[in-house]
Amino acid sequence: GRVLSAVPGSRLFAKMLEGDHAGTNDFMLRRLESHGIPRSRVVWKTWEKELKSHLSTYDQIDIGLDPTPYCGTTTTIEAMLMGVPVVTLVGDRHAARVGLSLLHNVGLADLAAPSEDEYVARAVTLASDSARLATIRTSLRERVLSGALGDQAAYATRLRTALRTAWADRCRTKA
Repeated sequence: GRVLSAVPGSRLFAKMLEGDHAGTNDFMLRRLESHGIPRSRVVWKTWEKELKSHLSTYDQIDIGLDPTPYCGTTTTIEAMLMGVPVVTLVGDRHAARVGLSLLHNVGLADLAAPSEDEYVARAVTLASDSARLATIRTSLRERVLSGALGDQAAYATRLRTALRTAWADRCRTKA
């Protein structure tokens, strides 16, 4: 609500599997209203079953707001693959730190905020910097694909090494 209040004309694009269920829709819209987000500023979408349709919805989004306290993970990577930067709130456990890890891997760790106030400030700053936003949007997909997140061979090597190390450690403790 604070981000939308600080960015005039902004809208919240919400999408979920149960988005076509009237009860769920109304419940979520009431919750958003209780946080100062009028229904007129919410675009509510039902989950798309077709991957191409699903990914094309990112064309309607300028900035992703990572959910909290459990970060988006798959949706965060999807957003970045589609050129949409994501702002995340860094928490104190794995599920609340995934956004930081993903953003770090594409050189955008500055979009990971340590507090709610910083989260709002970083989202508002990014929304008001059209030049930076455009630069990120045109380079983000390539950053994901050419970096650690997109390097499947390197990932497989790191995983294999970690598994072998874990197995060797386990064998030593059993001996």
